[in-house]
Amino acid sequence: MNKSVNPYQWGFAIYRTVYTPQSDELWSSVLERLETYMELSCNDPEYRDELSNTIVWDREKFNNASIDEIRKDFRREMLIPEMGNDEIESDDDTVTRDRKDDLYRQKQAELEVELGDEALWGEVNGSYCLLIDEEVFQSILKAPEPVEGMKIKWGTYEYVGFVKVVTIYERSSRNEHWPGWGKVDFRLLWWLRDQDEIEREARVPHPRREGIYELPVITGDY
Repeated sequence: MNKSVNPYQWGFAIYRTVYTPQSDELWSSVLERLETYMELSCNDPEYRDELSNTIVWDREKFNNASIDEIRKDFRREMLIPEMGNDEIESDDDTVTRDRKDDLYRQKQAELEVELGDEALWGEVNGSYCLLIDEEVFQSILKAPEPVEGMKIKWGTYEYVGFVKVVTIYERSSRNEHWPGWGKVDFRLLWWLRDQDEIEREARVPHPRREGIYELPVITGDY
């Protein structure tokens, strides 16, 4: 599939999973605030006005959807077929790997025909999508006005607000503690727009005890 895309265009698939009366009333203003942060974080004037996010929403399909459900839908939009037991493994022999690779290409072609030009592939960041659930919605709502928020200095380990990112893969060889999603400071989205291994920026700690997993916000501080 070939898509003609403005070389300066950048943006993300943003999944909405909160459909409360408050979010219905304030959705437009909250989304505008988030996108203003994105634009102001861009330090290249040729790109600043080319932000083009795709909002993915469906009250029946995505209301309170889980991280895994969002990942599954995003992978489909990126033309990544579900392979089940035919996922390629590191210890596969050549014959097995070739068979699985052929099957992958076949399923991908079928998915491309099914979705056609409606697929998001080629239009947004293909490594991860953004997620706005109730927690993120409140974070955006309570964040300072973008012009003021952008004045907050780096190096304090503080963030103005966060959005959740969901990577196309659930596990990562780069960060064994990465759970397949994270929280990112609004101001980093321009900087991270081309990152295909966003988990490398995450300070993901060991669980303090079984069943507890505190996921810090990626702020760009180390």
